[in-house]
Amino acid sequence: MPKGVPLTHANFTHTERMGIALYTGDLSQPRTYLDWLPWHHAFGGVANIHRTLANGDTVYIDDGKPLPGMFAATLKNLRDVLGRAKITTLANVPAGFAMLVAELERDPALAQSFLANLETLGYGGAALSHDTWQRLEALAIANGGQKIAFLSGYGATETTAAGTYYYWADDDVGNIGIPIPGSEIKLVPAGEDAQGMRYEVRTRGPHVFSGYWKRPDLTKAAFDEEGFYRLGDAARLADPAQPVKGLRFAGRLVEDFKLASGTWVRVGAARLQAIDLFAPLVRDAVICGHDRDELGVLAWPNEAACRALDASLTDLPLAELVVHPIVTQALHAKLANQSSEGASHQIARVALMAEPPSIDANEIADKGYVNQAAVLLRRAGLVAALYA
Repeated sequence: MPKGVPLTHANFTHTERMGIALYTGDLSQPRTYLDWLPWHHAFGGVANIHRTLANGDTVYIDDGKPLPGMFAATLKNLRDVLGRAKITTLANVPAGFAMLVAELERDPALAQSFLANLETLGYGGAALSHDTWQRLEALAIANGGQKIAFLSGYGATETTAAGTYYYWADDDVGNIGIPIPGSEIKLVPAGEDAQGMRYEVRTRGPHVFSGYWKRPDLTKAAFDEEGFYRLGDAARLADPAQPVKGLRFAGRLVEDFKLASGTWVRVGAARLQAIDLFAPLVRDAVICGHDRDELGVLAWPNEAACRALDASLTDLPLAELVVHPIVTQALHAKLANQSSEGASHQIARVALMAEPPSIDANEIADKGYVNQAAVLLRRAGLVAALYA
């Protein structure tokens, strides 16, 4: 639920200085950005607007959203800006890039005009799936002759959108980088699993807010005894022997649950696994199985990919498409081909949902992050049907 987060001018200026210190390009060359974040958003209103002012850049605000029926506006805006300028940087959330790559694969002319001059892509708000990254990389090489740096970072409104930044070009999709100048990151052990140790992430520094507006109770719970803000997320060291190689986001701690066997399910990792397993037929998913014997998935379809399975599906209503035998058989085939993992990683059931995530019901945030708990609560009937 919304909370008041006062951010000061000191927060703003320090965060902007951090960003400039990490900027590896030529500041004398203005850039052209297309970004959907509104300027009342912590990142949009701090990093984007101050970067634009400091560097003499041009920024176009995309009024589309990475949601069904609203992404068409993003594509219209993309074509509009390309008609007047070369876009050097585009930022979105992983769900937006999943929709964009499908359109670029469908429209070679748009892919060529967009990717030929692009320097960097930026994402945040959630973890990027490996499938989306691979498809965008293949398009970039085909249309621009080289890979495009996929940059990311990690922060929150309470940290003036700052914290860590993945600012070097590499193939480590999912890496959220290292602490930015002036930021301290504390890693508190949060248990070990098959992928190694996870850590709760906490941060301290001049980028962190002083406390919630008129909520001393929330403020007290938000900070630890050393003054570090508790972000509520988990991360892993990309290379435990070399912390300088960065952190990898490992999910929201409050979303993890246990199967009936007592096995912990790390929802962040399981969600990415599900998206990659069912690619390109799904665009996002929620993980089910709390106190049940098996892991299940409720997923939203990638309509274009599902319809491409057979010509007879082209004009089928969405509610019929998600339960059509051709689509379900394709999903079953992917289930059967998954690698053999432990119970916490083996997906046993999947169902596609025709109804998109609802902003009004708090199922999805503006930046495209799906609220796992809200979806499972509101769609409890679908969860029951999945396990029936």
